[in-house]
Amino acid sequence: MKSFPIRLRLTLWYFSILAAGLLAFALFLMGEIHHAMHRTVDNQLRAHMAAVQQIANEDENKSPSALRHDLDEDVELAPDLTLLEIWGHDGQVVYRSYAMDRMQVPDLMTKSSGQPTTVYLASHPLRVLVQSMPASPNYIVMVAIPVRDFVEAIHQVKSTLWIAIPLLLLLAAGGGYWIAGRALAPMRSMIAAAETIHPGDLSTRLEVPRAEDELHRLALTLNRMLDRLQAGFERITRFTADASHELRTPIALLRTRTELLLRRNRHPEEYRAALEASLCELEETSALLEELMLLARADAGAETLRFSNCNLTELVHTATTMMQPLAEANNLTWSVIVPTQPVYLRGDEAALRRVLLVLIDNAVKYTPEHGRVEISLQATDRDITLTVRDTGIGIAELDLPHIFDRFYRADQSRTRGAGGAGLGLSIARWIVEKHGGTISVESTPTVGSVFRVTLPTAG
Repeated sequence: MKSFPIRLRLTLWYFSILAAGLLAFALFLMGEIHHAMHRTVDNQLRAHMAAVQQIANEDENKSPSALRHDLDEDVELAPDLTLLEIWGHDGQVVYRSYAMDRMQVPDLMTKSSGQPTTVYLASHPLRVLVQSMPASPNYIVMVAIPVRDFVEAIHQVKSTLWIAIPLLLLLAAGGGYWIAGRALAPMRSMIAAAETIHPGDLSTRLEVPRAEDELHRLALTLNRMLDRLQAGFERITRFTADASHELRTPIALLRTRTELLLRRNRHPEEYRAALEASLCELEETSALLEELMLLARADAGAETLRFSNCNLTELVHTATTMMQPLAEANNLTWSVIVPTQPVYLRGDEAALRRVLLVLIDNAVKYTPEHGRVEISLQATDRDITLTVRDTGIGIAELDLPHIFDRFYRADQSRTRGAGGAGLGLSIARWIVEKHGGTISVESTPTVGSVFRVTLPTAG
C-alpha cells in the first residue's frame, strides 16, 4: 500500500495533535464554566435558604400570616426579585413570592433533596434548592434563581468554540504544511542531486544545509558514504586494470612461445627448454593469482585469520633460515638479532610468516652484492617491534607514500622481471593491520631501507 508523502504525514500528525489538544481545552473550558456558574448560583441559593431559615426560626409558633409578613418585609428576600415558595406539612402553599407569579413559574413542590438542581421550564431554566425547615410547624422551602443568562452565555461560548476551533485547525494545518515544505526543501535538493549520481561519475556531492540539524547530518553522512563508494569503485577499477595488465604479459609470453614452437619441428632439447620456461612463467602467474584472490577475499571480508599464541622469536628464526641461502648466494652480510627469551604474540602464525618472508625477500632482492641485511626483534611490555634493515638501492621520497599500494613498483629495478608483481607489501600491510599493528618504511636512495612492523604484545 502506497504511503503518504512525509510532508503530508507531518501535517496530519500536527493537525491530529492540535485537534486533540484544542478539543481537550474546549471540554475543560466548558466544564470549568459550568462549575463556576453552579458554584456562584448555588452559593446564592444557600444564602437565600439561610435567610428564610432565620426568619422561620424567629417566627416559630407564629401564624403563617405573620411569616408571610416578615418575608415580605425582609430586604434580602425581596418578593419582587426572589423566587421563593413555602409549603406546609399538609402540602398547602404557605408563601409564594411576587416574582413567582410575575415570571409565571408553576408550583414546583417536590421532595426535599437538600442539593441544588436545574429545572428547565418553557422559557425559564432555574437552579432550584428544596429543603425542609425544622421549624414548628414544619415547612418545605423552595428557593430558585433564573439561570437563563448563564445558559445563553454558555451556548455563546460553545458556538464561538465550534466556529473558532475548525478555523484554527485549518489555519494551523495550512501553516504546518507550509512549514513542513520549507523544512523538507533541502531533502528535495538532496534527492535531485542523488538522482544525477551514476556509477560512471561518483564525484557529485549533496549540498549540505547550513543549519546544523538532522538534514545537515544526513547530508554529511551521505557525502561520506559517497566518498567511500567512490574510493571503492576507483580501487576496484584500478585493481582490475592492474590485474589484467599483470596477467596479460605472462599469457602473451606463453602464447608467443607456443606459436613459435608449433611453426616447425624442433629438437627435443628445445621443446624441453621451452616447457621449463613456460612452467616457470606459470608458477609465477599462479602465485600472482593466489595473491589476487587473497586481496579480493580480504576486500570482501571473507578472508579470515586464525589467531593463537605464537612464538615470534621462533617465527623469525624459521623465516631467516628459509631466506639465508638466498642472501648467501648474493654474497650479502646476514645478521639476526632476537631476544634469548621467547616473545609471544596473539596472531596467525602462517600470515605473520608471510609478512616476514615478504620483507626479507625485498631486502635481499634489492640489496646489491656485498651489501648487508639485518633482521631484529625487540619486545616491551606494550608492543613488539620487528625491523628489517638493508643497504640496498633504497626508495625515492616521491615513491614512499605509495610503496604499500597494490601493483606499485617504485622504479625499473622493481619490475616483474625481478620477481614481484607489487602485491607483497599490500598483503603484508593488510596482515599487520588485522593484527592491530602498523607497518612503516624509512628509506634513502643508494643508502638503504628500514621496514618496521609494530605489533601489540599478547595479554
